[in-house]
Amino acid sequence: MQFCLVRVRVSFWRHEQRRREGASMGLIEDIRPGEIGSERFGNVEVVEETGSTNSDALERGRAGAAEGLVLIAGSQVAGRGRLNRSWLGSPGGSILCSVLVKPQLDPEHVQLLTVAAGLAARDALRAAAGLDADLKWPNDLMSGGRKLGGILTESVIGHDSVEFCVVGIGLNVNWPAADIPEEIAEIATSVSAELGRDADRSAILKSFLANFEDHLATAEQSPSHLIREYKENCATIGKRVKVATAGGTIEGYASGIDGHGRLLVSDEDAENVAIDAGDLIEFS
Repeated sequence: MQFCLVRVRVSFWRHEQRRREGASMGLIEDIRPGEIGSERFGNVEVVEETGSTNSDALERGRAGAAEGLVLIAGSQVAGRGRLNRSWLGSPGGSILCSVLVKPQLDPEHVQLLTVAAGLAARDALRAAAGLDADLKWPNDLMSGGRKLGGILTESVIGHDSVEFCVVGIGLNVNWPAADIPEEIAEIATSVSAELGRDADRSAILKSFLANFEDHLATAEQSPSHLIREYKENCATIGKRVKVATAGGTIEGYASGIDGHGRLLVSDEDAENVAIDAGDLIEFS
């Protein structure tokens, strides 16, 4: 929790300073539908600042927006992560994006969207920036044991079907290592801090959207293949873990991921417990 509070305070101060100085919030302006390489996600809107791209996309979805809406912001002032934690990226240096999806999945499998987005982000970082990132269940992107970014999936479920979902990604891209506050330097990082140079945010985002379309199709048509690929790239598997869930804390060995995208934890009785949501508070 300290990570979130410190990061919000520092990022908000810098955001306000830049706003007073009249600085640009770092728009990703050269994103065009025809350049994305995605037929499914082509309705792209870019704004300099918003409260939360996920909140905006949810509102648009409830108003009847079609699948394919992609909302991109240069800065967020009320960004959200899992468990209602605040998320504010470094203004002008982050990827802050939400995608409206109407997946061909039943409600029990919507967590596969987070799996698909995580794999897409990993592929994009490798292809567009030359960085090999790890995936930490359920929704984090890591490098060297430190957090690069995260995925937030929010779903609107009808009586027995998925009406629509919003998949948001927040990724620290150009945040120099020297600018990362000491309080969080051991747990947070960025693409530029890992590479020692700035990365092309537009190229990463275009690659993410194209790869997300591919992985989403796999989730809909061959979910077992998607899960197999995720397990091969998930740093959580094989580790001792402690997971805080609504029903209490579960400790054990992360033995795998099931067909719903749930983490399987082998407890002290050697029985697998399937966890669909929780806060991975410790793994080693």
